[in-house]
Amino acid sequence: MKGLHSALEKFILAYFHQDWRLDNASRAEVANNFVRTQPEMANSVTEDLQALLAEERTDEQLRDLLLWQYYLSYDPWRDEISMHEWLTGLLKEIEEALKRNDEDSISQPTL
Repeated sequence: MKGLHSALEKFILAYFHQDWRLDNASRAEVANNFVRTQPEMANSVTEDLQALLAEERTDEQLRDLLLWQYYLSYDPWRDEISMHEWLTGLLKEIEEALKRNDEDSISQPTL
């Protein structure tokens, strides 16, 4: 996985596999669990998401990339959500989880 957005691709493969809804109730829960278990990778994924969203891709191009190259096992179009909207929401949820994670680590006393 040495593609343009390799951290994002690894994240999608690991967390949005075909049974992802058995592990998590929502995309936000995926983001929270991801940041809690892999905070160092979460920063790379946010960078990849920001870069991908900054590219001038149509929603259909984003959908093809995520579904067919990154193997996202959820199609937001079925819920009448554009892929761009879904990715923007995912980015926001990961950033919020990272912020909470940082606040938690600051508030915990050191030994």
